[in-house]
Amino acid sequence: AARQAQPPGPSMVMKGLMPGQKKDPTLWDDFNDQCSLTKKQRIYGLVTCIAVGCILSFGSTLMLLKHNITGFAVVYSLGNLVSLSGTAFLIGPCRQLRQMFAPKRAIASAVFLGALFGTIIVALTLEGNGVTILCMLLIVIQWCALIWYSASYIPYGRAALKKILARFLPCC
Repeated sequence: AARQAQPPGPSMVMKGLMPGQKKDPTLWDDFNDQCSLTKKQRIYGLVTCIAVGCILSFGSTLMLLKHNITGFAVVYSLGNLVSLSGTAFLIGPCRQLRQMFAPKRAIASAVFLGALFGTIIVALTLEGNGVTILCMLLIVIQWCALIWYSASYIPYGRAALKKILARFLPCC
């Protein structure tokens, strides 16, 4: 007996598909197909990004010693960005962005990224003595936000940080 064609279900209608019809791959689907990495490759990507990021961040202090605040601020910030991008190898860029901007981490992520890009913009566009102070302030903010963000991945990490801060800073 011949089967009668079933009317399209709600999910197929929403996608604009009829029964038996396949969805055309999107650019994102093509990208994901080309970028599938093994677990070992993901670990290598993570470790490489963290290593390069640390080399950039720590190496930028040589520029600071030569009183090159612009070079220091830009290279230090790029080092942080490269280190952070390493986790995209591990869990994928979309999942990383979802986790970064989950309610628990959204403020720390926004402050970190704002300070990071603010540091680069200030270092490249402003001139004068105030640039050094402003860049250093933004780098301290980057550092603090990154620590607070990272602590959110450790069970009770933020609670432990609060206790440490309360011990050394009576105002907290």
